[in-house]
Amino acid sequence: MSRNVLLIEDSRHQSLVIIRELKQTFEVDHAVSLSDAIDLIRANQYDAILCDLDLGDSEGLPTFESVKAAANNWLPHQIPVVVYSGSASPRLACELKQHGCSCVLAKDSTKLTDIAKQLATAILRCTLIECTYGVRSLLYPAYADACAGGC
Repeated sequence: MSRNVLLIEDSRHQSLVIIRELKQTFEVDHAVSLSDAIDLIRANQYDAILCDLDLGDSEGLPTFESVKAAANNWLPHQIPVVVYSGSASPRLACELKQHGCSCVLAKDSTKLTDIAKQLATAILRCTLIECTYGVRSLLYPAYADACAGGC
């Protein structure tokens, strides 16, 4: 079964390089802006999203928050969002994790092969969390009310 990934990246060169690497493992759609990404998220179901933070129509934490909010509309299936950015300081990375980011990768120090591995790991982690949440909810109905399942 092929996994579907959305790449949100406005740099043409970066996009081509990343898509070439990811296509070895995933089916890849590409958005160059936040508004295009939200349209694609609403129209398709993705297994993971790889997102740059600095786009033509949005930058920083608000970019991630908008993508995550759109991705969470697929409840109960949560879509993991991996950030791949050149501007993610340690402080911003911590904020992203607090807001539900699966992983933060720095453009200048991440190997292309590691991007696919991190996406696969995020998908697996999310699947395991959803399975655990589902089993616990069946066994303990109060658990479903007390927990917000997600990745």
